[in-house]
Amino acid sequence: ILGYNATQQTGLILRKHEKMGTPMPIAVAIGVPPAALAASCFIAPYGVDEFSLAGPLLGHPLPLVKCKTVDLEVPANTEIVLEGTVSPHLEDWEDEGPFGEFTGYYGIRTRNPVINLTAMTHRHNPILQGTLEGKPPTESTTLRIGHTIGTWQKLERAGLPGIREVYCTDMGCTN
Repeated sequence: ILGYNATQQTGLILRKHEKMGTPMPIAVAIGVPPAALAASCFIAPYGVDEFSLAGPLLGHPLPLVKCKTVDLEVPANTEIVLEGTVSPHLEDWEDEGPFGEFTGYYGIRTRNPVINLTAMTHRHNPILQGTLEGKPPTESTTLRIGHTIGTWQKLERAGLPGIREVYCTDMGCTN
């Protein structure tokens, strides 16, 4: 099993599966193409496919492949893919933490969903891609430029007049 933080859009999808009482299929793509990584940092409205946002960065649609054991797709050139399901039942989840969080501080011990792995695929000699983490600024906080874009769009949709500029610092958190 593998711990997983069910926030943002995946959290909404998990809530739907909780209401239906069905396991949620999931695929974790590690070492994705740079355009897919950049698109994943955008704060897109619920229902907007982040893979479709990678296409304009590439100049063509992001190539995807079907997973082996779940009905999902991942970028074709992903280094490592973990597939599985997440139980909708709280009693199947695990306590974990505290961990050093992206904010640079330790979080609290929480009960989180876990992924019951059904498959792991990888390229020949895969590269485990990661970022240097710690107290901001870090590599991942710098990638959060998408938060500024997402915040601007949310303010526009809210109908706030007179917005000239929006910037979310790499040390700030917005939703």
